[in-house]
This record gives sequence, structure tokens and C-alpha cells, in this order.
Amino acid sequence: MLVEFKFKNFRSFKNEAYFSMKPSSLNGNNKNTILTNLKKIPQIYRTAGIFGANASGKSNIIKAFQLFKFLIKTSFKSEINDLINEDRYVLDDENTHKPTSFEISFIYNNNLYKYGITYVPSEILKEFLTYTDISENGSARENIVFLREAGKELKAKNISQSWINELAPNRLFLSEIVNNRRSTDEHIMNTYNYIVNNINVTNNNSSEKISFEMLQGNEGQLIIDYIKEADLGIEDISIKELSPEDIMEDIKNDKNKNSRDFAERLIKNILSGEAKVFDIKVSHKTEQGIIKQCYLENESEGTKVFIAFAAPIINTLRKGGVLFIDELDASLHPHLVRYIINLFNNVNINKNNAQLIFTSYAFYLMDGDALSRDQIWFTNKNNNYWSSLHSLRDKNEKRKNKSFIDAYLNGLYGYTPNINIENFVKLFNNYENNK
Repeated sequence: MLVEFKFKNFRSFKNEAYFSMKPSSLNGNNKNTILTNLKKIPQIYRTAGIFGANASGKSNIIKAFQLFKFLIKTSFKSEINDLINEDRYVLDDENTHKPTSFEISFIYNNNLYKYGITYVPSEILKEFLTYTDISENGSARENIVFLREAGKELKAKNISQSWINELAPNRLFLSEIVNNRRSTDEHIMNTYNYIVNNINVTNNNSSEKISFEMLQGNEGQLIIDYIKEADLGIEDISIKELSPEDIMEDIKNDKNKNSRDFAERLIKNILSGEAKVFDIKVSHKTEQGIIKQCYLENESEGTKVFIAFAAPIINTLRKGGVLFIDELDASLHPHLVRYIINLFNNVNINKNNAQLIFTSYAFYLMDGDALSRDQIWFTNKNNNYWSSLHSLRDKNEKRKNKSFIDAYLNGLYGYTPNINIENFVKLFNNYENNK
């Protein structure tokens, strides 16, 4: 279960951003929480929403985790002179020379793990991994698995000294020791597997292929049932992967040279395994009770987005883990957005402690039911330059489950766009008058 995520000097975030799934108060059972039975962190939220104006930094929070995960997965491949991927805050000359940092805390097998990195493009400045047994009989003492600091000898338990000595300055120790050294250390493997395999980031474009493939498999009926319950008027979905010959047959009478060029490139990608093309038809029932098939591309944008999100949502609910979704409400009706969130909040479905973290403009979720006070987060642009991240609890809201919609729309939290239409009216009229 994800507990906290911190990052600093990344994209629009100049200073440290802090995000947490922990309730601010443990008095009683908080709404929408997982009861962990662990003494130090007895409750963790199942869902959280990040809201804010356009260009305030919402998507950058998810991109921060994407980069963090990417570095862990790929760092072991770096050549000695390769620069480490980074995307620092660039609107302050001083920050362009400062390091970027990421840190995650999560619960796995009754341990609270903390893993963090600090780096500049040429080298890792700091990397650490700790764990604390937070079970009922645990000692609550933080144990260091390894600690790496630039200019100092790396400290690690039960790790070969030769592996430590051969570590390149631009490679993450966690990535190196798992992939190139085949470490079997329990805590190292728990950390690597949790971040790489248990936390997923998706949007409707990246998830579409996964959902189509799942529809073709044995679990396809589960997706169809999930879609039918959303009241989209869909009875069934048929899907067939097209071969290069199928594609050529479809375009053989097309006189458009650009279409043929595109088809040839597509076929090359298919043959190399880099692309797949599906023929997807959606079944609807007519007024006469007859089932009629229609092509998916003729469905509404919202229907296509809902289908695209299906596999990541269902897989996460079934297996557990964390799912990040950017712009969850894009093209979706408010009832469909609530449907997705309520699945994660429902203890009868979400039996494996899955967590959903999403960005959104859907202020109607701030009703105290779908999301309580501690589950609502805001991004804001400070002085129109750098982003910051805050929880609604930082605004000294006393009640956890009241509706916060009116207060948000009236700007009482300060995270709505500052729009002045009168200024543009004057500028527009001046422009027209001076033409």
C-alpha cells in the first residue's frame, strides 16, 4: 500500500511536493480506508483525487512517478558516460543546477519501506533504502538496507563488496543489484517489485491496447460485465486482431497514396511485433430486440475512454496495487467517474487493498462521500511560476466528510483559475479598433 510520495525540482515543481494516503486523524474509522491492523499506520486511504486549474501541475505529479519508476527499471543499462534522465524546474536559473529528488514510502509484508534518490544528470548523489517492522509485535526501529552518498563509501547489509566497488556513479544501486547482480535480498526485491510491478500509471491512450487484449482473453467477459453495469447500452463487444493481409484487403481499392504509405509502415510494425490492429465491434439492442453490431469508432468519445480504462481498473482491483490515472473525468459522465471511484472504495469488491490516485477537474467529487477531506488534494501555480501541492486538511477544515463543493467553487481554498474576462474584453476591443 502506498503511504507517501515526495519529489523536488521536477518540471513545474521547484520546491518539495508531498503527497500522502494517510489519514490526518486516527480517531475512529475514517471513510474509504483500508484497515491495515498495523500499529504505526492502522489506516490508509483507498482513493485520492488531485484537483487544480489548467497548467497548475496536476499531471506533473504523475509524470514525477513515471520518471522515478522508469529510472528504477532502466538505470542498470546505462553506459558510463550516459546522462541520467531528468526534467528540472527551468524558470529559476539557480534551480537548473540543483539536484532532483524522489522518495516513496509504502507498506509491504508488515514492513514500512522508504526508498529515495537524489541526483544530477551526471551522477547519483544519494540513494537509500530502509524498512521498519510496524506489525503488532514489531520493534518500530528503522533498519538501513543500504545508504549511498556521493564521496562516501556505500553501506549495505549482506551485499558483496565487489558489487559495491563496481557500481557506476550514474546507475541506481537498486536497479543494478536486481538486474545485473541478481540479488535475492528480501527487502531489496520487495522494494523493486513493488515499485516496478505493483504501481501502474495509465491514461486512455496507453490503456486501450491492454483492454483490447484482455477482451480477447478468458477474462473478456469480466470487462463486458463491467461495461454493461455502466448503462452505456452495450450488450457485447467482439474483437479480432487484424493480420497484414486483412489490412491490405481493406485498402486495396483506396487510391490515396498517403493511406497506402501509412498501411505499409503499419504492416512493418505489425510484423516486427511493435504494433497491433484490432477490428472491434460493439453490440447494441434495437427497439425490436435485435442485436446490431456497430464499429467502436462510431461510439461516443466517453464510451471509448471508459472501455480503454477497463483493463487497468479491473486488473488493479483483482490483484491489488496502485493505479494512477491522469484526467480520470476526461469525456466521462459524472456518474461513470463516481462508478469507478466507488469500485475502489467498496470493500466488497476491493478485497486486495487496491488504491486509485487520479487527477481531475470533477469538483462534484468533493461531496464528502466519494472523497473526504483528507482525500482531496490541490495543485496551485505560485506567482504564475512554480507549482505547489496541498491537501484540503492544510486549510484547517475541521469536518472530514462535509461537502466542500461550494467553498471550492467560490475560491475559498484559492485553487481555482483567476479569470478576468473584462481585461480580455478591453484588449479585444482595442485590437479591433486599431486594425
